[in-house]
Amino acid sequence: MAHKFTDIGMGVILIQNDLYEDDRGFMAEWYNKDIFFSNGITNNFVQHKSSRSKKGVLRGFHFQQHPYEQAKIIRCLSGEIFNVVVDVRKESATFKKHVEINLKGDGKSALFLPKGFANGFIVTSNEDAIILYYIDGEWAPGKERGIIWDDPDLAIKWPMVPSTISKKDAQLPKINDIKWE
Repeated sequence: MAHKFTDIGMGVILIQNDLYEDDRGFMAEWYNKDIFFSNGITNNFVQHKSSRSKKGVLRGFHFQQHPYEQAKIIRCLSGEIFNVVVDVRKESATFKKHVEINLKGDGKSALFLPKGFANGFIVTSNEDAIILYYIDGEWAPGKERGIIWDDPDLAIKWPMVPSTISKKDAQLPKINDIKWE
């Protein structure tokens, strides 16, 4: 089964895979350690999580601070999301820059985020979005951080106004107001 790895900016990688379809549906290989390792994704993914969100739900931006950063693979299993990844590596030349991509639940693509990035998305489809996360580090209470979704310093052009944001996400600081350790 073939995979294609494309750097879409700042080391964030779009992973596309072939679908093998027949009258039953499709079969896809979403992860193969040898193939991923040979393409530079050598993380040991220790958590697999999922979320389900309705149209207009905005989640994020979330990340963990050093030394608890987490690399992630994000795959949309159903629905569609507008996903945004922000570089939160203070020493990086692309600190505060972001990349945007639409992910669809068609089984064809996923997104790899190296350590040091915040992730957020809004569901743009009428169908609920189910998101699968592969994460290479454990949750570290007290090291969680986040950025408010509409931070003017990030200048993200969201495709729609969110209908639902958690209380926690609605109270996140702007990137310039984060208390870095």
